[in-house]
Amino acid sequence: MLGLIQLVNAAMSTTILRIPRSGHDNDEFVIVRVEQNDSSRLDLYFCGTDGESPFVTRVKHSVVEKLKNKAFTGTLDEWQTVLFALFTHREESLNQDVVKDVELVSTVDDSLTIIIRKNIDGITVSYILV
Repeated sequence: MLGLIQLVNAAMSTTILRIPRSGHDNDEFVIVRVEQNDSSRLDLYFCGTDGESPFVTRVKHSVVEKLKNKAFTGTLDEWQTVLFALFTHREESLNQDVVKDVELVSTVDDSLTIIIRKNIDGITVSYILV
């Protein structure tokens, strides 16, 4: 289960995500803080940990299209909606049909990989976001 805490101030929105680790027991997860700057909808700063190592990265709205996996058959707007909903947990985006049955999982080796998965008629399709 994905847990979250959302903190909001005038200039920035921060969401804390508890993302399960793929292939592990339900009690293994990573914690990721996602900060959204008001400069652009998907200018996001990620700071995460698996409890042992820190992981930090930034995603700019201008490169979101390059992160879209070929397995994702939706439009760029739908891809942006999925990312925005999963990483900011804004209610207006979470209620979109394109987000239905979509979840986050993670893997950790030398880096933290966040995987976006969708269950389609009992088949899980993964859209890997590195």
